[in-house]
Amino acid sequence: MSDLYQAVTSKVSEAIQADEAGNAVRALQLMLQAQMAMAAIPDGKNEDSEATFDREAINAAVDRLQRKVNASRGVVTEAVRHARG
Repeated sequence: MSDLYQAVTSKVSEAIQADEAGNAVRALQLMLQAQMAMAAIPDGKNEDSEATFDREAINAAVDRLQRKVNASRGVVTEAVRHARG
């Protein structure tokens, strides 16, 4: 399992660097890879240390990057909230 934790950490770090360099497409690819690796980690917890991963934060980052990539291509998307009432 420790390889998966390292993969998530590495992909997220690389994604941050790519986004800072203005490469949102690459950042999105890396965050999607991190998201897929997270799917194989039980509860996002690292058994070897106290580190945990926040699935919600990774999902939110993927959503933000997808909107950023779409906007750069001229596609505008909005989050839709469904309310019952």
